[in-house]
Amino acid sequence: MSMINFFSILYFTGYLTIDRSKERRNDKEAILKIPNEEIKTIFGDTIVEWFQETIGVKAAERSEMFTAWWNGDAKTVTDAVSIILNDAISYYDYKEDYYHAFVAGLFSGAGYLVTSNDENGLGRSDVVVKDSKTRKVIIIEVKHSDSEDEMEKDCLKALQQIDLKKYASKYLNGYKTVQCYGAAFFQKKCLIQKVTVPGAGKGAVFELE
Repeated sequence: MSMINFFSILYFTGYLTIDRSKERRNDKEAILKIPNEEIKTIFGDTIVEWFQETIGVKAAERSEMFTAWWNGDAKTVTDAVSIILNDAISYYDYKEDYYHAFVAGLFSGAGYLVTSNDENGLGRSDVVVKDSKTRKVIIIEVKHSDSEDEMEKDCLKALQQIDLKKYASKYLNGYKTVQCYGAAFFQKKCLIQKVTVPGAGKGAVFELE
């Protein structure tokens, strides 16, 4: 099934609706959006499996990327996600909801506990990944940039949101480390930056790295 046909089915079945607040590029294109939180959850839990099956990215093939996420190697993560992103989505129409689902899907089926839009601190964090064996946590806040030049600023905005909303607060006891990532996406490009929050009750220290 082509990408266009896939999203056409989602539109006609009500899983996507037209975002009339956004200006169209032309009469042949429409910007789509996920209509509500319930369907966003479906994207995070079910529809993202389609991405994995389509591009053939299985857990074993993602091991290097996972290691980079857990080790806080933001550059390697950016490179790895960019490669997958290039094969996974089309050039048009995608907004923050799509990239959010894409990020959650990267960890699907890999043995981690992945939650989306979970209540943390003073708000809802986009994606949280827990490794129960190593007692480590990854928190990812996703932003859709309006241009490539805006990506670094949006990464910082995402990290500041994690800090201000205290998304890491519930994990500071009982977890060894909490890696906090800001992920900015523009079309088929991504930029990922991070801070590390020490756990075990030592308190949060946010320093951009």
